[in-house]
Amino acid sequence: MIDTHPTSYKGVIPTPTWAFRQYERIRHWLPDGLPMDQRPNPQLLDNLLPLANQFQVYVFDAFGVLNAGPRAFPAAIQRFRELQRMGKHVQILSNAATASHAKLVEKYRRMGFDITPDQLISSRWLLEQSLANRAREGLWGVIAPENSEPGFFTHRAREASGTLPQFYGKPYAPAFQAVIERFTDIPPGQILMVGDTLHTDILGGQNAGMKTLLVTAEGSLQGMDIPNGIAQSGIAPDFIAPKI
Repeated sequence: MIDTHPTSYKGVIPTPTWAFRQYERIRHWLPDGLPMDQRPNPQLLDNLLPLANQFQVYVFDAFGVLNAGPRAFPAAIQRFRELQRMGKHVQILSNAATASHAKLVEKYRRMGFDITPDQLISSRWLLEQSLANRAREGLWGVIAPENSEPGFFTHRAREASGTLPQFYGKPYAPAFQAVIERFTDIPPGQILMVGDTLHTDILGGQNAGMKTLLVTAEGSLQGMDIPNGIAQSGIAPDFIAPKI
């Protein structure tokens, strides 16, 4: 299986700057962040290693943190394995919605991440669980351009229709609550959310009471002015590192 992240939106080739602007355009629809007086002053690190003994659970976004398309980051594989050897709980929390749960688990195992099905949560899986556990009336389906990023087009549909969607992916509460419910004996402050996107990973993790690490070398903020992005968005992580 190969990632098929979108390559164009009406002829626009997404760049980190373009993606950041799209998030800022819908910022008023995203969850509120921390009040200004509670925003952390990010600590700069070379990697995740100094934090390896500070938390009990490490939650990793996928694209931009563990891999880019079919290419896994060797340093990420190594860090993932180190945490597992230390007896830490590791989870992957992804907004990937184009593949089934089983295929995503297979994909990351093939890349070198030794995970079991209960170590991965995706927005698609959360939606499927919700539909299976609570019956809804009517006929249900999924409508989006082929190989699209569903969240982007859901917000566009909201703009066009005025309909309020129910979101299951980051930065919304169901994604992070699913992690917390797997570790009911561990306080959220002992969970580190590691991601490459301020408006999803960091915003949602903080709202759930988790600590956050922003990864910058690859992914959604690659090549951008990180302090400026933090200032514009008002979303500040606890830690910043180029890689894990």
